[in-house]
Amino acid sequence: MAKVHRVSVYRKKGGGEEQIDFDNIYFVQTIGGVPRIFGYITGDEQKLLRERGLSPG
Repeated sequence: MAKVHRVSVYRKKGGGEEQIDFDNIYFVQTIGGVPRIFGYITGDEQKLLRERGLSPG
């Protein structure tokens, strides 16, 4: 399992910026010495963007 944290900065139409932190969890299995992602868990990023006025909807 690998947890990835990322920070996204969005520029609003009015010129201001908003920073949003996201966490994703990836399930990784090594087969033949090669790591492969077979599943992941993410939050509802689109909902969060809409709630913050960064995406139409």
